[in-house]
Formats: sequence, structure tokens, C-alpha cells
Amino acid sequence: VNRGVCSYEQAKEFFRPNLSKLHDPFLMKDMDLAVNRILKSIDRQESIMIFGDYDVDGICSVALLSTYLKKIGAKVPSMGILIFDFDSFVQNALNPVASVPTTTAVGVEKSTFS
Repeated sequence: VNRGVCSYEQAKEFFRPNLSKLHDPFLMKDMDLAVNRILKSIDRQESIMIFGDYDVDGICSVALLSTYLKKIGAKVPSMGILIFDFDSFVQNALNPVASVPTTTAVGVEKSTFS
């Protein structure tokens, strides 16, 4: 009900997602720039640090993205997969361990910097 799922058909669609119904990720502002930067970092063998937060979508997205990036040849150091809060990201981004910091599923409303 919190997600507007009120009927059987809506529930069926919600719990049995279809790839053809997903939004195009390139509708997000500057997604093309982010993808190109990641691809460039793979070509250059730069380290990619993946940050995510402590909730279910944060942990899963860090695991999925790091697995995928490693599979396509990215250099994702084991220390580069950090689960954190947004404030920690801001502090770590100022002194990065890897050359390409990347975030997944991080809610900015949690930040004290807002």
C-alpha cells in the first residue's frame, strides 16, 4: 500500500518485475558521463572505490556493482568496497584510497551536510 500497490494486478506486476518495464537509466542526469568515466577507468586500470550504505539496497547494490565491474575487468580493491553513511563518503572522498569513488543507493537525506 505504501508503494501504491492496491490491487492483485498491481501486486503481481510489483512482485514479478519485467526488464522491459524498467526505466532507462540514461534518463538520469549525466549518466552517460558516469558510464564513460567508469569505462575509461577500466581501460586505464584505475582503482574504483564503491561506497554504499548499511541498508538492504545499499549492501546489495555494492555487491552487484563490484561483482559486475570485476567481471568486466575493473580494478575494485577489496578495501574499495566500503559500507558507510553519507557523511563518511564526503570525508573519504576528500582523501580517496582509489582514483574513482563511486556511490550506490546512498540517501542524501541522511547527511548532516545538507
